[in-house]
Amino acid sequence: QCLPTTDAQVGSRKCFHRNLAIDDPNLHVWRRTTIEAVSGQPGDFSVDLRRLPNIVTDACIDCGLCEAVCPQRTADDRPAIYSEFYDGRVVRTVDLDTCSFCEACREACPVDAIDFAQSPERVTVHAVALLAAVGCEPAPADLVTHLGYGHQHVVTQPELAQILDAWEELASQGQMPAREIVMVQCAGSRDRRRLPYCSRLCCMIALKHAIRLRALFPDMKVTICYLELRTAGVGYENWYLAARRAGVEFLRGTPPEVQFDEHGRPVVEVEDMTAGGKRLLRPDLVVLSTGMVPAQDTGRIAQVLGVDLDADGFIEILDRKNRATETTREGVFICGSAAGPKALVECNTEASAVASEIHNFLSSAGRRSTAPASVDPSRCVGCDICSAACPFGAISLVERPADAPRPAEVKDEGKVAAIDPAVCLACGICAAVCTELAVTHNVSDDHILGRLDVLAAGVDRPVIGFYCQECAGAAISLAGLQRDSYPANVRLVELPCLGRVSALHILEAARRGAAAVFLAGCAEGRCQYRRGDLSA
Repeated sequence: QCLPTTDAQVGSRKCFHRNLAIDDPNLHVWRRTTIEAVSGQPGDFSVDLRRLPNIVTDACIDCGLCEAVCPQRTADDRPAIYSEFYDGRVVRTVDLDTCSFCEACREACPVDAIDFAQSPERVTVHAVALLAAVGCEPAPADLVTHLGYGHQHVVTQPELAQILDAWEELASQGQMPAREIVMVQCAGSRDRRRLPYCSRLCCMIALKHAIRLRALFPDMKVTICYLELRTAGVGYENWYLAARRAGVEFLRGTPPEVQFDEHGRPVVEVEDMTAGGKRLLRPDLVVLSTGMVPAQDTGRIAQVLGVDLDADGFIEILDRKNRATETTREGVFICGSAAGPKALVECNTEASAVASEIHNFLSSAGRRSTAPASVDPSRCVGCDICSAACPFGAISLVERPADAPRPAEVKDEGKVAAIDPAVCLACGICAAVCTELAVTHNVSDDHILGRLDVLAAGVDRPVIGFYCQECAGAAISLAGLQRDSYPANVRLVELPCLGRVSALHILEAARRGAAAVFLAGCAEGRCQYRRGDLSA
């Protein structure tokens, strides 16, 4: 069932029938495909892909004979050849990690639809923009072993979802598979030793399952142990109220561990923070509401795409407030739980938003509005200061070509800084920190000094203010709209980022008679170029 409604289940095609995108001739969905490398620049990416064979061809009639004779089983007790829901239809495929290639399925197939001679295929795709939508996955089991996970009477919420499918049949027969169930919230989450963050989905999943259990088995006791229940979303609080009406017990307090008696039955001791005192619960089943972690391949994919990860291992968003669909690399966008756990409705909303952002990007053919910085090899001494200062890793030291000009103090070829125009966002931090004035920015030093000449002319002891065009620029515009005033001797210089200001500019302002110099930029941590506020 998909929150916030209950009209879709894992095996249902309803959502796909509503989605006309699957029939779009310009949309190609490639299963069993991994991204190997990305080269090029925004607007002209070259993406190398590796496609694993499906083994089962389109001639398959889905008779199931192959699945019946398969001797291999996966960890979740599924045959190595199986059916899965994909692209609005059911297809049969082979788990290559489990398959022993005995070919029993091929011999059983009545239409020769199984071909083990297929081999991996490498494909190169050219793209204007890239989108990372790798999602997230349940936390690994080793984070909740202290709560008894691994014991037959302890499961996670995703596992309970599968169990409920079988229990529905038992409910129709009047059978009750368990007398009492205890759900433990924040299992391994909001814990500095394990997952320090809240995964946001766990409380709602627990409420959904608790309501379902009470509907199927009215005599079953369901208890939710929690510290705080977080039902942030339109209509989500109604789920909590519905659970209370259904008879679900809410016990404020979570157990530090789950023990087992001599019969293997769980024993859960909880400190009741509301009533005071300890509660001893002896359920038939303990359900752990574990958190969500980045998808297994997120780190490798981020490295291939050239984007950064945040402190929790998810793909980092450029600005969570204003640029929530952009990553730290221009032309690479992000959507859904790749940036952190999100509910389905949020993922759908972000999908629409990122589609609009990519459309705008495509309409400009990936062309940036500002030119990247460049290095004058005749001035560069290869000191590496600019490379260390660049927030996006766009600068590296390379071997100086033999025919390239070099400063007089550089006696041999040595190293020279090189700026990757595909990565550079033209913030200007490198130009500000370069002691040799070897970096040329679209807002050049001559331009800034020329502005100072004009602004300081004819003003007695001017106050010079350097400000960024983002946060500080917005504040100045707002001040104008509100008709606020400032002294007539204040003169302002707009820059793309406050990190473009160097000590040279401040000294030159003082040399031109400035009584004071002030810097106005983004609040700490809000710079769109990540380090401009701190660099200045």
